[in-house]
Amino acid sequence: MVAAPSLIPRKPGERVKTDRRDAKKLAHLLRSSELNPVWVPDAKQEALRDLVRAREDSLGECCINSVYL
Repeated sequence: MVAAPSLIPRKPGERVKTDRRDAKKLAHLLRSSELNPVWVPDAKQEALRDLVRAREDSLGECCINSVYL
């Protein structure tokens, strides 16, 4: 299971961090089903995302450059 660090519940003022305390806290949260799993894309999905990002970037540059012509 992969959990996003930003989605792990934290008490205010909880600053002391050690591996032992983190492990106990994560085990407790996992047992009580308080951790939200995140989806990790596989290589194929990541390649598709990169392609979409590149297309959006090139379309944006095309529109910006057409203004200067």
